[in-house]
Amino acid sequence: MTGDATPQRFWALYGREGLCPVHTPNTPNYYEMLQVSRAAQPLIITKAYRLLAAFYHPDNKETGDREAFHNVADAYRVLCDPVRRAAYDRDTFDTSSPPPSNGGPRGRELSD
Repeated sequence: MTGDATPQRFWALYGREGLCPVHTPNTPNYYEMLQVSRAAQPLIITKAYRLLAAFYHPDNKETGDREAFHNVADAYRVLCDPVRRAAYDRDTFDTSSPPPSNGGPRGRELSD
């Protein structure tokens, strides 16, 4: 949809808070298709879907695009369901935090 999926645009949209894109060339970015951030609330996702679905609907004589309409519908189908959205995020984005830069322990140490 946006057409300019560059790393600079990705980081400008989603920030660098420990999120790294996982190399999945066949996985579409549903957030970009719906033009919302990864932190978007369900109501925002629904509103974006309805706006884009009306814009790309094949019956719309001026802006209708069947393929774009189906892409938007697929994105909404995944992002509107909390379980599917969590699985998509887990499979598409690596949510592990980067190692600390100060050389300290990576995680909390357990003591006996």
